Amino acid sequence: MSARTPPPCPCCAGYGVPLGTLGRLHWFRCRDFKALTGTSVQAWLLAERLALSQRLLEKTDQSVENVSDMAGFGSVVSLRHHFRRAFSVSPMTWRATSAALSRQTTVMGNPLRWRDRGR
Repeated sequence: MSARTPPPCPCCAGYGVPLGTLGRLHWFRCRDFKALTGTSVQAWLLAERLALSQRLLEKTDQSVENVSDMAGFGSVVSLRHHFRRAFSVSPMTWRATSAALSRQTTVMGNPLRWRDRGR
């Protein structure tokens, strides 16, 4: 590699981003994104998709397959993999647990604090 050519973009390694002018611009954008957010584009996007999945599972009765499509995962298998990896539970377990917790948010009219949930 010459001194003028940046190394392959670390966040897009394996995605076939060309090293032409467009590739160099992309590399610098990814570097700036990481400097601003502290994370790569892919990690940020995954976190956003997982957060949307959580909200959809908690607030809707959509199937896990529909949730995976709505959140932008390529397949339900991908959603399940990333969800379990991030939260150590399956999407269906998350839904069941969040539904049970939302039913327990009040005890005799007094809202429970988060640390009191599940006790």
